[in-house]
Amino acid sequence: SGSSLLYQSAIRTMAESPHRKAFAAAFHRAMRIPRSNLYSGVDDQMPLHLQEDARIPQLGFVGKYYQTGGTVILAINPGGGGDAYKERIASDNIHLPAIERFVESKSVNIELFEEMNTSYIDAALTWRLWNILGPVIDACGGVVQQYTFMNCFPFRTREDKSPRASALRAAWSRCIQPTLEILVPSRIIALGKGNYKAGWALSEMYVGSAEKVTIERTNGDRSIAPSAYEELSRLRQRRKSKGTPLQIFQMGS
Repeated sequence: SGSSLLYQSAIRTMAESPHRKAFAAAFHRAMRIPRSNLYSGVDDQMPLHLQEDARIPQLGFVGKYYQTGGTVILAINPGGGGDAYKERIASDNIHLPAIERFVESKSVNIELFEEMNTSYIDAALTWRLWNILGPVIDACGGVVQQYTFMNCFPFRTREDKSPRASALRAAWSRCIQPTLEILVPSRIIALGKGNYKAGWALSEMYVGSAEKVTIERTNGDRSIAPSAYEELSRLRQRRKSKGTPLQIFQMGS
């Protein structure tokens, strides 16, 4: 049908966006900053096990249909730093090597960037994080590939604790803020309230004009916090009044 062809054309145009190279370059710059450079003194948050994996920057992903003016979703830092976490889970064996290949490339490699994004999304679908990330995307509309997801601190910490304030500030100023300036989102959704959580980072350190939304998380993302349902409802109402990310893109193209 005509509407189906229009949809496919819009999706193809989004995937071929000239901004992809800039997005890849921004991620490449941010992810080549070593963990050690973010701690002003001794790194006392190194996980007990799999320490080489804890040095791999899990900054996040840029969905292949993400456009400037889209929505960026923030979490605080990647999981996997628990003392009981002694062996890689299955998804780690795919998405961590993909990250390493992209980071270790001397120049920005779009193919490796897209490979990393795809493997990160595939892995995220299997994590408890998806228990809150999925409902947020569902409330906003569209598909996960239309969003960007980033960890405010891109490295694992022991027992998955929030990063030290100084390390979080360093990561924000050196990794997150410069990347957001290239992504140019119209809305940033932070997952997690409380001191040194993603909502705190967004409120205290973000410089820009994007709408800021914070959604409460539960410990371990085993369920959705009651207050989160209220915020998800507001996001859903906004979608009904303004359209999905794809519809907004079509109107602006």
